[in-house]
Amino acid sequence: CERLRAEAGGADDVRALAAIRALEELRDAGAVEVLLDRLADDGETIAEAAHRALRTITGHDLGRSRWRWGNFWRQARHQHRIEWLLKALALPNDERRLFASRELEALSGVATGFAFDLPAPAREEARKRWEAWWNDTGRTRWDRRRRAT
Repeated sequence: CERLRAEAGGADDVRALAAIRALEELRDAGAVEVLLDRLADDGETIAEAAHRALRTITGHDLGRSRWRWGNFWRQARHQHRIEWLLKALALPNDERRLFASRELEALSGVATGFAFDLPAPAREEARKRWEAWWNDTGRTRWDRRRRAT
């Protein structure tokens, strides 16, 4: 991923675009900083690709504002990507909640009964079940994976 991050931040727009798309596909949380920088790119294609990748990686959509994404990053940089997705489950945007729930299910193989269109109290209960899974099982599983690689 280091090479892709370097290419994503590079001057060659064709390679940068390909690298940004690859980082998005890989869901590379380590690419957030380079993607933040590319939001201000003069080329609309690069800036839009960076925005799309940030949405995919974080589960959030803060538009193309580097300021708002910078604030997000200052608060979230030391958290696991799954924690970003857990927070996205509480967003007011249906699309973001749906995306986050699908990502969490794909990553974990767990279903908690969360549905993006449940009434707010039921959504919150299901979101808390996701948090309990992360605190009780998920975090340990990811820590073991990281040590094994």
